Amino acid sequence: MRFPADRDQQVAQYDAVGACWESRCLGGTNVIATTPWYTRLSEPLERVFDQVVAYAPNILGALAILLIGWVFARVLRFVSRRLATYGLKRLTRVRWVEGESRYEKLPVVMGRFIFWIVMLFFIAAAIEALGLEKVSDLFGGATTYLPRVLLATLIVFAGILLGDLARRWTLRAARGA
Repeated sequence: MRFPADRDQQVAQYDAVGACWESRCLGGTNVIATTPWYTRLSEPLERVFDQVVAYAPNILGALAILLIGWVFARVLRFVSRRLATYGLKRLTRVRWVEGESRYEKLPVVMGRFIFWIVMLFFIAAAIEALGLEKVSDLFGGATTYLPRVLLATLIVFAGILLGDLARRWTLRAARGA
């Protein structure tokens, strides 16, 4: 790198570049330019800021997907709780289920279960929008497994109801004998 021989040009170059010149070399030919500390610190921060700004639409899209999913999951949780409560009341009226108090937590559990299943699908979509392939593959595998979990839960619930029905019929038959 060649530096100007004349002092005015050196000072002009110092002002333009913002570099720190050694004072002992300003008048001589052995001029050493060093980068100031704030430039070394600000350049990586500017690059990080530029990357965050470039990634901001993806982040906003993922947040929008999560917000929509949260609202949708809350609505489905409310609907599932109401339907489960209605179904339990109807089953107690028909006398399929004895003692509604044994099953009063069931609508709450079903509502939470439905909420988190729906949220898991929306979380997977948000991660896909962020472009995180490895995490997206992980959630994709989990969401393909969820229908099996849902079916198993329904089978367990049906087993509990049928077991309670069988217990009641057995008790009635024993009392009648």
